[in-house]
Amino acid sequence: MRRRSKKTDLAWVAGLIDGEGCLHAGRNNGNNGRYLGLHLTVQMCDRRAVKNIHRIAAIGTVRLLKPSGPTRRPLWKWCSSSQQAATFLEAILPYMVTKKPQAVLFIRLAREQKGKLNQRLTEQRTKFQDRLIKRIKDLKRVS
Repeated sequence: MRRRSKKTDLAWVAGLIDGEGCLHAGRNNGNNGRYLGLHLTVQMCDRRAVKNIHRIAAIGTVRLLKPSGPTRRPLWKWCSSSQQAATFLEAILPYMVTKKPQAVLFIRLAREQKGKLNQRLTEQRTKFQDRLIKRIKDLKRVS
């Protein structure tokens, strides 16, 4: 059996993230709301698919989530955060469709934050970040 190409693998992951993924951007209340949380996740019942995302991305973690009720199946979750997630999104961006606008904003937010974690968060930077966070959240709403 032939091995799939790198492009095919990236396109496959982009499709899964478009359909099953979540791009989360938000503030943590700790440290006066200075912490910016950026997370890219996929949750599915199919362990093989989630493990394959992890293999292709070569970043993040995979863990098993317990069922949320007696009739629910366990979920497998792949998660990557911040700069690593943004770098991977850049690689799959050409293949994304549904969540591409969110991904572009996620990448922009991560790049704005890069190398500035120990710098004082100015009011101007806070407002800029908060605008991007709001735009990402707004894109999640179904019209």
